[in-house]
Amino acid sequence: MNESKYEASARAYLSSDKTVTETARELGISKRTLQLHLGKIKDINPELHKLVLAKKTLQITEGRKKGGTVGKKTSSHSEKEVLEMAKTMVQEEMSYVDAEERFGIPKSTIYELLHKIDLPAEIKHQLDTLAEANKKNKSVSEYIESKRPRV
Repeated sequence: MNESKYEASARAYLSSDKTVTETARELGISKRTLQLHLGKIKDINPELHKLVLAKKTLQITEGRKKGGTVGKKTSSHSEKEVLEMAKTMVQEEMSYVDAEERFGIPKSTIYELLHKIDLPAEIKHQLDTLAEANKKNKSVSEYIESKRPRV
């Protein structure tokens, strides 16, 4: 590869307001390849390299100012939707597997959603009871009955 390719990659990165990842995608190369190109600029064109470093530093700083949320996915489910999901699970005594099939959301995601929002204490308790009943392969009523002290 000749030096002008490295410079072209660096100029493409600098000429847009895109990140390294976005620029690499636009150029049709991997992020790692673009990073290598940008690193090799140091020996070829030190002034261009300084500009690249300045932009990378600025993007990193901006990302930190946003609380590290750059690149993190946000949930597409509102708290209201998650609350309704929790209520349905409790009413229909659904396991996470049942909920996965019903809602079309992976059970691990359902678990995270239910534990991410501040559910009412009553629903939290009902979900915990439901989870314990499911572990024991019992209905909620059977599970509650098995926990009652025998007289």
